[in-house]
Amino acid sequence: MKNLLKLLTLLGWLLIGFSGTASTDTIPRLIPQDTVFINVSDNNTFTFIHTIEKSETLFSISQHYGLSLSDLYFFNPQIVGNLISPGQQLTIPLPKKSILRYQSTGVSRDAYYALCYKVRSGDTAYNIARTRFKMPVDTLLERNSIITHNLDIGQVLHVGYLKKSGIPADHHNFKNNPEWTEERLKEMAYKKATGDRKGFNEAGAAYCKKELKDRAGHSVLHRTAKLRSYITIKNPMNGKTVRAKVLGRIPKSVHTNDVVVVVSRQTARALGAKDNRFYVWVKK
Repeated sequence: MKNLLKLLTLLGWLLIGFSGTASTDTIPRLIPQDTVFINVSDNNTFTFIHTIEKSETLFSISQHYGLSLSDLYFFNPQIVGNLISPGQQLTIPLPKKSILRYQSTGVSRDAYYALCYKVRSGDTAYNIARTRFKMPVDTLLERNSIITHNLDIGQVLHVGYLKKSGIPADHHNFKNNPEWTEERLKEMAYKKATGDRKGFNEAGAAYCKKELKDRAGHSVLHRTAKLRSYITIKNPMNGKTVRAKVLGRIPKSVHTNDVVVVVSRQTARALGAKDNRFYVWVKK
């Protein structure tokens, strides 16, 4: 009964908010979609679950969370054949640098997710506040309307905020993850991202340039393919393939090295692209 009352108290706060002295550190109204639960590994690295929505792609998801496609495959080895569907769940690494202990003043409360943590066996208020989430113990207790330091296993605690705008790429530092080795990264990227890529020379991002005009068929820009030759481009997310003529070179000053081909709008449509940047395989 004691645990039930504590859980009901926290849920009530999450749904209708609560009034207190630190008004800038509360979210008055939350729905389940606004709450992110943090999973903590034995080596104290954080992840959370992203549920795929309609029209999302692996590329758009990785970009939103500051990840490369290889990063996304590494944390989600269950992805097979580059195919995803709405409702499918992906594990996303959460860098501690992206956890906001307090909301920024002058920023809409709707711009944040509430980050929550479930108490595990052996946890203490001090360990959770100071060791895991780097905040004063009193802040943790006050934020969750807890009077004493006594916590129950499974108790839900509100520990911070995450911006809905996404995670900057420079917040990630996988070198601190002992499981993240260069060898495993390459192995996972090869097996999952290029499982049936036989015959294709390159894999990376395609960029849709609206100003690029098609001439008697599909037209593209490429770094090394012979000018006026034809290359094959495949979107492995849906299996669509086109043959396109190389009209010029990719400007080095405009695109980073992860862009392997620049395509016209018509070519992007033929490949079933949903974003201006999307993942492709290329065969010269």
